[in-house]
Amino acid sequence: MRKVLFITLISAIVLSCNRDDEFENGALSFYPTVVASGAEQDGLTYTMTLNASSTISGTGTAVIGLNLSNSGGVLVTDPPLVDDRITVEFVDTRIATVDIIIENDQIPDDYEAIFTILETSSNLGGIGTGQFTLMVDDTDTAPIYQEDFESGLGDWIIVNDGGSNTWGTTEFNDNTAALVSAFGSSDVGAEDNWLISPEINFDSFDGEQLNFLSKGRFNDEGNRLEVSVLTNFDGQDPGSATKTVLSVTLDPFSGSGFGDFTPSGDIDLSAITGIGHVAFRYKTLSSSDESGWEVDDVLVSIFEPSASNGGSGDVLSLPFDKDFEDCDTDFTIPSGFTEAFASGASSESVWACRGFGVGDSRAVRINASQVQTETIDAWLITNDRLDLDFLSATLSMDVRSPSWRV
Repeated sequence: MRKVLFITLISAIVLSCNRDDEFENGALSFYPTVVASGAEQDGLTYTMTLNASSTISGTGTAVIGLNLSNSGGVLVTDPPLVDDRITVEFVDTRIATVDIIIENDQIPDDYEAIFTILETSSNLGGIGTGQFTLMVDDTDTAPIYQEDFESGLGDWIIVNDGGSNTWGTTEFNDNTAALVSAFGSSDVGAEDNWLISPEINFDSFDGEQLNFLSKGRFNDEGNRLEVSVLTNFDGQDPGSATKTVLSVTLDPFSGSGFGDFTPSGDIDLSAITGIGHVAFRYKTLSSSDESGWEVDDVLVSIFEPSASNGGSGDVLSLPFDKDFEDCDTDFTIPSGFTEAFASGASSESVWACRGFGVGDSRAVRINASQVQTETIDAWLITNDRLDLDFLSATLSMDVRSPSWRV
């Protein structure tokens, strides 16, 4: 099980200046925070902002160095990363950005990307908050066992409890998958075919999950492939083993022809103990059943529950970061939040997304400008609970309170 990495958030306060305040040697800082987090996915982009304390007259440059806590981490930047350095240019401006694309490195480890302002040109002489940390949450799983059947069924165990057909492989579009079908069987109606994986010691791991792809063919009668884990299996008779049938997503295709490979979803195997085998069982339903199933890309891996209460998904992991940029419709409640009103308070003034955030970004806002007499006591609350099981946790945010009325 991967350890959860927590970094205390620190806010960086940067004072804005008018163009009338232009001067050389403006101090340079990362903004709005010096710590952020992003999930590792192919193509996910995070924008890092550099903010000078005033508009830079002419052209100025800053050199940023990158240090990865895991050398296997993969980041692509714009401006480009050259020898672990990024050169950023300011031309008559006080804000410059660097786009960071977080690539999937296929290594099951979280890591930190630490960006440090190393040097500046003469008209960017000062360095304010000179370090920015991007914490990358890994989305890979650590494989325990995997099989793509490109070299055949390998050391999988085949048991035929009925019928003349058996599990084999099929190739289409340069992809090989395991296949079983009653088509052409000399004993239609009696097929009962097992495809059983090599043994897996579930006591050696915590938090296992199963993933695979399935595709149906000529499934007129709604034949459903049974997927299970067998324990106490003697290698020959699956009927004598302890069988745990799994709830999986299978290709929903029915009728003549072929379906499409369908992901099974993440199937929790964490309750399985001892030596076990993943088993796929195909059994015909009637004498007219000539259906078939393909199975591919079987993966048993270690996963991290989505919440500290066992993976139910109703606890938010830290760091929790919300910039409200996804709330692009004015006067709507941001996703992931619920609005509540204290007893007796007015509900005329509500929390809503607007374009009044830092640097004209999106933000959430409430005001009492249209309420004359009633009390305003409105709450904006995260839908999910925050797991605060840490020695310390810090909340930071940007707040603005316009003084329209006194």
